[in-house]
Amino acid sequence: MRMISVDLGRAHFLYRAGGVCLQDGRVLLHRAVDDDYWSLPGGRCEILETAAEALAREMREELAVDVTVGRLL
Repeated sequence: MRMISVDLGRAHFLYRAGGVCLQDGRVLLHRAVDDDYWSLPGGRCEILETAAEALAREMREELAVDVTVGRLL
């Protein structure tokens, strides 16, 4: 699996797809135990993978659910 990332010297770029999951007026967020911030679910995209494909794959891997990816924001 080859993720898209670029080393820019003092910075590092990671191509990530995040999803806005709404249910009953609530938005799904997550955070790692050691983080002090919340983020949208998703993950890094692989080479030649669309953002929608990456998001569906990440949801399957992380939540063990199949999702329908709607309109991209």
